[in-house]
Amino acid sequence: MEIISFWAGIVGVPTLLSIFLKRYFDKRDQRDKEKEEHTHAKEAEREKREEVRTENLRKENIIIMKSIRATGALSRATAKAMQRGYVNGDTQAALDHYDIIEKEMDDFLLERTADNVHGEC
Repeated sequence: MEIISFWAGIVGVPTLLSIFLKRYFDKRDQRDKEKEEHTHAKEAEREKREEVRTENLRKENIIIMKSIRATGALSRATAKAMQRGYVNGDTQAALDHYDIIEKEMDDFLLERTADNVHGEC
């Protein structure tokens, strides 16, 4: 009887030790996997914010270029009107175009301000 208890003890201890070690490493692997998934999620979120930021900068640059062109057109129309000594439709068209671009820039800046207030990029 003692021999059976002895052999059961010898066989049982390594088995129990193996079970506990397997559970420990499985839990550690699961924690590492969850941490890695969290890291990937944060990276994806950062990339999305960067894409939004890049798109906003692109839109801003386009509006700035339009604004510069509208200002140039208005300046040119004003210079021509001063040369001729009278104002024709060129000046009014340039003013209207400038007003449209100015409103577009204001709308864009309001949108960006609202996004920044609400924590978006």
